[in-house]
Amino acid sequence: MSQSDLFLPDRFEALCRRAGTALDRIAVPVDEALAYLDGLHGDMLSSGRGAFLIMRGDSGSGKSTFLHTIDVFRKNVEIREIGSSVEIPTALVSATVTDHDLRLLVIEGREALCETTVQELEAAVHSINSFLRLPEGERTLVVWQCNTDELREQLVLIAHAVGADALLGTAEPIYDFYGPSKSEYTNIARRTIAVLNDGASFTDLGASEERVEELSSEAATIGAFLGRLRSEFAESKKATAKLLAKEQFKLWVVVVAGNDPDGDVAALTRGPHLTADIDRLMTATHANVVLELADMPERVGILSAVLDVRIVHLPISTALAIAREFGDEQLHRYMKAAGVSVKPGRKGESLKKLAASDLHKALTSTASGTRTPGRRPGSQSIAAFTKLVKIARKHDTALNRAVGAALVASGIVSAVKTEVDLG
Repeated sequence: MSQSDLFLPDRFEALCRRAGTALDRIAVPVDEALAYLDGLHGDMLSSGRGAFLIMRGDSGSGKSTFLHTIDVFRKNVEIREIGSSVEIPTALVSATVTDHDLRLLVIEGREALCETTVQELEAAVHSINSFLRLPEGERTLVVWQCNTDELREQLVLIAHAVGADALLGTAEPIYDFYGPSKSEYTNIARRTIAVLNDGASFTDLGASEERVEELSSEAATIGAFLGRLRSEFAESKKATAKLLAKEQFKLWVVVVAGNDPDGDVAALTRGPHLTADIDRLMTATHANVVLELADMPERVGILSAVLDVRIVHLPISTALAIAREFGDEQLHRYMKAAGVSVKPGRKGESLKKLAASDLHKALTSTASGTRTPGRRPGSQSIAAFTKLVKIARKHDTALNRAVGAALVASGIVSAVKTEVDLG
């Protein structure tokens, strides 16, 4: 995924598909709802039977996310769902006794009255009532989510007729779910963006902390807030992209240094495509330009998204091998004058080194995997590279031509131009 395609879902289904097992790094506890379930579970243990809960909450309030992450905050909980493509009576008949302290059967895809008929509701409630009386249902809480008052009232009416207190209990049979506290909205959004986008931040969306807080205060639900935040990014991206209507630039910084700073590059990038981490870059130096940019980090972040900013490391052994094998007559003359050997290594060695480099991976859109520790450059390689750096101070075009020639020879680019004025 490129940085310009930041992913920020506002519905649980999309969030679950993308986050997978990382969902627990996004979820936050909704203490009031958890306390209610604790009390309901205690009543189940006392009565020796399962329970039926009608959970009413507005669309986007986070009902599904809450129900599917209870096991993050409570021990020995099993969570299963009955999807809209499965008939509720059929799903309950196939359920077995659970070994968990509590099993949640979450009814999905039937949150409004228009999504099911009264006859289907009656059949479902009858099957739930029968199931909860069986050993298979003793530790099970069946949760029916609804986001309309009409469905809630219809379910209560049918449940009272079918099982009365034995099904609904003696307390209020409906739990009104309002979602996480507004004070948690920003934290949830920050976690969601980071987990689903290789550690990205609000800065990468082009949104300041102040703007995020403003959007949070205006939103009625967490889903609405995430939707507004996504729209904010889209608008910022659209406005900035207008500056680049003729050509979509990529700003890649290729780092070649005598201390082979692959670790430093890794610290300043995120994700498999070596995207520049704007937040880290802004704190990595106290240069004057950074002090000026610090007043508008969200603008820097959105520019990085549009420009495709990356930092790519090229090992000095690769740079030396390329200079020796692909350097032209002019470069080799400079190298000989500086006392650097121009004798190439084994045939194809430089291209093999190039193919293993992050530069090659970036140009071929290959994800950069876990770095494998290798031999550090020896003193002779460092000494030769130091001389190459001195050449580059006056004749960097000759070195750039060598790298370009190697890229063409490797087949990953068709042509290279050096010293082009991009305006």
